[in-house]
Amino acid sequence: MDSQTIVLIIGVLVIIALVIIYSQLKKLNDSKNSDETTKLLSQLVSDMRGSMDNTTDSMVRQTKAINERLDRAASVIAGVSKSVGEMTELGRSMRDLQEFLRSPKLRGQIGEAVLKDLLGQALPKEHFHMQYPFKGGEIVDAALKLEQGIIPIDAKFPMENFRKMSKAKEEKERGIYRKAFISDVKKHIDAISTKYIRPQEGTLDFALMYIPAEPVYYEILTNNPEIDDYAYQKRVRPVSPNT
Repeated sequence: MDSQTIVLIIGVLVIIALVIIYSQLKKLNDSKNSDETTKLLSQLVSDMRGSMDNTTDSMVRQTKAINERLDRAASVIAGVSKSVGEMTELGRSMRDLQEFLRSPKLRGQIGEAVLKDLLGQALPKEHFHMQYPFKGGEIVDAALKLEQGIIPIDAKFPMENFRKMSKAKEEKERGIYRKAFISDVKKHIDAISTKYIRPQEGTLDFALMYIPAEPVYYEILTNNPEIDDYAYQKRVRPVSPNT
């Protein structure tokens, strides 16, 4: 209730009061009792003033209470709007990040960074080397330096077709991406075996293929044992963060 409404109500009450006073005065004049008229008039004015004061105070309190409720409601709505905006922005950021991570090169860099962190937690710095170079110009992502020799570790695992296979809704489509995934991994195993297993340069007779995600690692072991068999033949050992 705004101030204009309060003023209007008070005006109506004043008019009603004047009508009542006029009516009482007329009756008193007819009775020609001036003392009684003065006394009654004073009483009426006093009663009306008290009633008007009480009414005004009550309206002011009600208006203040309503305004406070409206302020609280506006504050709540503003807070909800801000939260919705933040959630929308977060969702947009997550989509942007997913698009960003689709780059195979970037995923390889992230996998290498995670591998470096894992090796740093498990081994002294002198026992591993990141971006280890060979004489022919090849560079492996990491190399373990043991007394028996060097163990090359590749961290650039092909994930694209596995991601598509996981998102496929139909079995036929999933089968197509599964075949492509198996082919990608076998080609990657061939590359690791050819480029990084170099006993003449101090490596042991095998290399490690680092798989950065546990679900992918277990997918290979449980649902695609042919990949594990093929890797064994090529002297490449699949490993994951927990193995």
